[in-house]
Amino acid sequence: MGFFDGIFQPDSLNISSNWVEAIGGVTSSGVEISPATALRHTAVFACNRVLSESISSLPLTIFQEDGKGNRSKAKTHPLYDLLHATPNDETTTMQWRETMVTSLNLRGNHYSQIIRDGAGRIVSIWGLMTDRMIVQRLEGTGELVFRYNIGGGEVIIGTKDVLKVRGLSIDGITGISPITYNRESLSLSKAMEIYGGKYFKNGATSTGAFSVPGELSAEAYARLKADFEKSYMGMTNAHKPMILEGGARFEKITMSNEDSQFLDSRKYQRSEIASIFRVPAHMINDLEKATFSNIEQMSLDFAIYTLTPWLVRIEQAMNRDLLTKEERAQGYYVKHNLAGLLRGDTASRAELNSKYVSSGIFTINDVLSLEDMNGIDNGNERYMPMNMTTIDNIHSGNNLKTNQPNRGANNA
Repeated sequence: MGFFDGIFQPDSLNISSNWVEAIGGVTSSGVEISPATALRHTAVFACNRVLSESISSLPLTIFQEDGKGNRSKAKTHPLYDLLHATPNDETTTMQWRETMVTSLNLRGNHYSQIIRDGAGRIVSIWGLMTDRMIVQRLEGTGELVFRYNIGGGEVIIGTKDVLKVRGLSIDGITGISPITYNRESLSLSKAMEIYGGKYFKNGATSTGAFSVPGELSAEAYARLKADFEKSYMGMTNAHKPMILEGGARFEKITMSNEDSQFLDSRKYQRSEIASIFRVPAHMINDLEKATFSNIEQMSLDFAIYTLTPWLVRIEQAMNRDLLTKEERAQGYYVKHNLAGLLRGDTASRAELNSKYVSSGIFTINDVLSLEDMNGIDNGNERYMPMNMTTIDNIHSGNNLKTNQPNRGANNA
């Protein structure tokens, strides 16, 4: 089956509109900001790139749990290859999820069409353009339907055939656009960009000025100008000592207070935009307050407090829309692997892995798998210290004496 196969278009529907996207508009600064234009802003582009690339590059797998706490990759499930490699014939899973996160960042929603075969199995997933979608609720039944504009026409997709990932929502039906709700702040930053561009286009700014006693003749002026351009301008003449004659002096022009405040305001706006997306400033190349001691912690905070909420949101949407109730009851679920981002530096990982193995939480092969290394023979055994027992054994008077060396017998 191909893209949009099986979509029906009824002659009429008695429905009430629920528009997906709030329309952008002119702001107090006079700059128009909308989800369609926001990505042209440097800080917005950088924040979206950090989020979309970080999330889409994480492994995404469907697992099955057996009810005893044991789980395994469900490699025979139809969704395994779609989520792990290619959701359709034209797109890789990273490209699909990168587009998904970009839609969420700009418009607060993402939609993908689910294509099934005659037996109801999912055979492909196709990303849709969020700005072409209108979500509506049918009067009477209350069912949600999705109206999608394509090729100048309109098609209707039922809710069971749409993967719906929503960002922060007010009504629980559609997410709100971070761009639309913060457009005043974004417009101020964009206005500064425009101002700076026009300033350098139309302004006349020099790094310094010559002062001479009296008035130069036309010949002296031309000779001074030609000599300066020849001897001191350009990269090859940079930092050469300057030789002046006739009492001439060179005075350097420093940045004005107004220009300095302009740059400070630009920095503040960049930081404010990063806070909208909850992206650490150092990840969009703002290293002003970054140090070697805090960058690692900020990166861990990014994984925990920024990425994790998005990952849970995406996973729950996939579990709801891509799996049936029967499959969920059988223990199937979709999960990202965030372990690689939470492990810290090499020394910290080595110490943590050692504790995992010695406490019986991980096997040796579990640790090798996390480090992308091949397993070893007999590496699936779990180990625990012999001087440990359960709380119940302590309360009942039973301990592990039978497993301990009888040191007292030799010393009697």
